[in-house]
Amino acid sequence: GLPYEFRTTAVPKLIELDDIKIIGKLIKGADKWYLQQFKTETDLVNKSFEGLKPYSVKELEKMCQEGKRYVQECRVR
Repeated sequence: GLPYEFRTTAVPKLIELDDIKIIGKLIKGADKWYLQQFKTETDLVNKSFEGLKPYSVKELEKMCQEGKRYVQECRVR
């Protein structure tokens, strides 16, 4: 009965559209799911991700559309 949300950071090479489908099936029926843009300007734990180009807004929106098939609300942050 407590409010909750799921968040997925869309890191290129780690999270792709097929992964969104897999995650969506795992959390199917959830209230909220936020897809977060990967940011390289922060201090990254894994230095191999430095300089990695984030997904475009269009690519994230496509992932979000797929996510909406599984949860009540899916948005991009």
